Amino acid sequence: MKEKFFEFLKNHPSLQHLTHSERLDLARSIEQEYLVGVLSGIIHDVEEIIEIDSGLEEKKILDIAAEKIANILKAEAASIRLFDPESLSMACLGTHQIPEAVCKIAIPLEDSISGRVVRENKSIAISSLLEDPHFKIKGIVKDKGFHSLLAVPLQVPKFLCSEGDVLGSLQIYYKEDNRKFDPFEIIHAELLARRVTYVLA
Repeated sequence: MKEKFFEFLKNHPSLQHLTHSERLDLARSIEQEYLVGVLSGIIHDVEEIIEIDSGLEEKKILDIAAEKIANILKAEAASIRLFDPESLSMACLGTHQIPEAVCKIAIPLEDSISGRVVRENKSIAISSLLEDPHFKIKGIVKDKGFHSLLAVPLQVPKFLCSEGDVLGSLQIYYKEDNRKFDPFEIIHAELLARRVTYVLA
């Protein structure tokens, strides 16, 4: 990792004016003063999720996971929707700061953000919910003030006596409109979502 990091600094156009010694000093400073703290924080965040009591009822686990992930990512709310093959919809089974009435709304697999996350098995960031045609519950923007969303894939093993693994989506809501999601926070959210799978396994 150190060699790759130094090569990155060495080849970055904006750092070409630095000497070899200055690049080494910069690399050490970033590694020791920043990256160590970041990695320690991520380890702590992962432990927060895997410490959820796996003996709890499955919906309770998802509720706790939604709350913890929202807090870790400094979000306003979170929900977990799982694909229901009978109704071909995304059922809400874990929430934090999402009204019960909103949670009960069935979201179609087709033409929805959570459904697209499941179909494509990749994260989707929405910077402005009001402007996105696939976001179906726009009333939540007015009622709760949520304006942006990060949705990441979730795979739940044999959830609620299903025959196989169940695919789902973790939605993380923010009040900031036109929010730009950087790759690091997307990967962070994906990592936490995978740990939820670990608790339910």
